[in-house]
Amino acid sequence: MIGRGALAVAMLVATAACATPADLGHVDIIAGTNEPFYSIEVRGTDVRLTGVDAPPRLLRVTRRTPGDQGVTIDAADVAGTLRLQLSERACEDDMSGAAFPFTAVLTLGTRSHRGCARRLTDPAPREPG
Repeated sequence: MIGRGALAVAMLVATAACATPADLGHVDIIAGTNEPFYSIEVRGTDVRLTGVDAPPRLLRVTRRTPGDQGVTIDAADVAGTLRLQLSERACEDDMSGAAFPFTAVLTLGTRSHRGCARRLTDPAPREPG
């Protein structure tokens, strides 16, 4: 028997519209990490980064690199760079248990933070239970 969280992830992936890695690089995305909390919103060539330990930043996409399993989005502003790697693997939020269609890794400087992502056009996931 599989748990409710795993079932919710499976159902979300089964019902989500499929995107090829190349398509994933051109859709608007929202991603988030926990401990520390970051929110990354990609709209076209704009990337908005918010977090608990720094003021909000607006960066510009400098490169989108499709790969076998997803896409890497690089962005920069005067304060530095970030890299958001998105893969087409289902993701369960570590804290809430909410199901997302994509796994995300945010890299700021030399530190990487694992999280989950969805298209901005997808409904926000609900927590299980």
